[in-house]
Formats: sequence, C-alpha cells, structure tokens
Amino acid sequence: MDPLRCAQLNTHHCKAATAHLSLYTGENKVDILFIQEPYCYDGVPCCIPPDYLAFYVSSDTYPRVSLLIRREIAHNFMLLFS
Repeated sequence: MDPLRCAQLNTHHCKAATAHLSLYTGENKVDILFIQEPYCYDGVPCCIPPDYLAFYVSSDTYPRVSLLIRREIAHNFMLLFS
C-alpha cells in the first residue's frame, strides 16, 4: 500500500486558485487536501475536483475550511471512523 499524500492550501477565497485544484491534485497525486478559505458560492465550496469528496461545516455561511478526500480512499476512511 502506498503512503498517504496530504497537502494544505490556502486559496484566499480566490476562484482561480480553487479552479486550479484539479491540476494540482492530479500532478501531485494528493490523497487528502486541507483547504483554508475555499472559494464558495451560496455557502458551498466550488470547483471541487470530481474525484474528491468535500467535507465542510454546512451551517457556516461561508465555510472557512474544507477537507477533500480522494473518492478512491474515502470509503476506507468511512469504515474506519464510523
């Protein structure tokens, strides 16, 4: 089993930086990405790469952080922590 690759990124609520996530995660083979200040639309983080699940506090008007987990490994985490 390969080691988990984690990264942290502060997008400063920037749409362009958030839109660049798909390229960044693909090039760096990131499994878990911690995003500070994600770009949001109607209180929901946008531009999430399609092969990731996004977790954030939905009660916040504009979430301050978001956790992205690659779908391929997300199921394993759900089993471990449920």
